[in-house]
Amino acid sequence: MKLSWLPIRSFCKHFNFLFAGKEHRLVKKYSASEPLYQPVFIVGAPRSGSTILYQTITNNLNTIYVSNLIDLCRETPMIGFLLHDIFFDSRPHDSFTSKYGNTSRLYEPNESLLWYNWLTRGEHFILPEDLSSEKKKAFKQTVIAILNRFSKPWIIKNLSFGMRMKLIKELFPEAHVIHIKRNIFFNAQSIYLAYRKFNIPDNQLWSIKPPNYKELLNLPLEEKVVAQIYFIEKEIEQNSDLFGNRMITVQFEEFIKEPEFYVNNIGEQINAQVRPQAAEIKVFNTNNLKITLKEQQLIHSAISKYYG
Repeated sequence: MKLSWLPIRSFCKHFNFLFAGKEHRLVKKYSASEPLYQPVFIVGAPRSGSTILYQTITNNLNTIYVSNLIDLCRETPMIGFLLHDIFFDSRPHDSFTSKYGNTSRLYEPNESLLWYNWLTRGEHFILPEDLSSEKKKAFKQTVIAILNRFSKPWIIKNLSFGMRMKLIKELFPEAHVIHIKRNIFFNAQSIYLAYRKFNIPDNQLWSIKPPNYKELLNLPLEEKVVAQIYFIEKEIEQNSDLFGNRMITVQFEEFIKEPEFYVNNIGEQINAQVRPQAAEIKVFNTNNLKITLKEQQLIHSAISKYYG
């Protein structure tokens, strides 16, 4: 979080009770009917290209998304969306850069922590029965209320939802899911570099935790990052049939070649119009070798072990 945003975050966190009544009334009002549009969940392994896909879709399709401003007001998300609408309307954000998923301006997309108003933060793998009926109801009502208030598909990028697909299906049976995949080696290399950049201890797991993550903690790092991708992808693919033709698979390497084609195709599937005023899509190929030959060999060896 940028230091300049701390006063906004502090005010929203400590004085959210001032807006709680209004939030409750708006949620009750707008959740009274079934939504015309649906939430769209982007899932996949960390460092798979999900952020640039998220930015591209929300910039070039007429959708709603959680901005940095909305995340700062995460205790009262409906109020946050209204503030975003007042200050920034529905203009394109023209944001195609990020640092490990983080963007720099208030109106740019955010992965968001608002989901933890209802979900547990420590464990990513959550089944429907792990959540109380009260929290499921509140979660569902808030999402439906925001969909109805703004009458657009809601693009949700929080990769932990890939470990919660049964919960998504129960709460939002007509939801769309976009599964982004990347070349396994370059995906693993990017996660490996994140461990090194952030000095993550080798006996910890960074980012998304698959159901069996505890079994991966003490693996050598080069193997751990491959196993992390493998078991995340396995969990997503095992649940893909829940969504039928509402499950969209995007290969990162193909997306960066023809981003406009993929945006238009996704727009048709999720019932979202293209923004005619959006800037030209800027997507770059980040699949470059960035580690030593020995590290490359260890990652390739792990890929052979898990993927054959």
